[in-house]
Amino acid sequence: MLSVDRASDGGYVVLVLFPHATLFSELPKRLRELLTDPTRNRNVITKLFPAAYSDPRQEAEYRRPLGTDLLLQKQKGIEVFERSLASAKVVEVSCDAGEGRIERVPALYLAFAEGDFELWLGFVNDMRLTLGTELDIQEDSWEAEFDPDDPQADN
Repeated sequence: MLSVDRASDGGYVVLVLFPHATLFSELPKRLRELLTDPTRNRNVITKLFPAAYSDPRQEAEYRRPLGTDLLLQKQKGIEVFERSLASAKVVEVSCDAGEGRIERVPALYLAFAEGDFELWLGFVNDMRLTLGTELDIQEDSWEAEFDPDDPQADN
């Protein structure tokens, strides 16, 4: 679970419950490797840097001045994400444990200035696209009908 709130100074506070938070540490390395060597997975790179024009000449002209800026923006997002993890505090938060019980559970507390939060969200979105592409999740697959008789319907 992840929750986002506005801080009193105009920035943002993000709480990420464990064990989800433990997965975060590997994500920056994964995206950095893809951006450093775009041949590792062309499908992901195409998703992260979609074409603006169908005409290859127009696309090349568009990429000439903006290509480096787009890459730098993604790299800044990685840096902000890594900094947020390095400065995160572990706190305990109350969570609904079901059946009317409240439990105290550990969470990462991340605080951001507004500009850094936008870069952090950009990184999270880049990872969403990366993982979705690597897992070959198709947009239209979400519209499939639910089969209550499927053996995994209870999962």
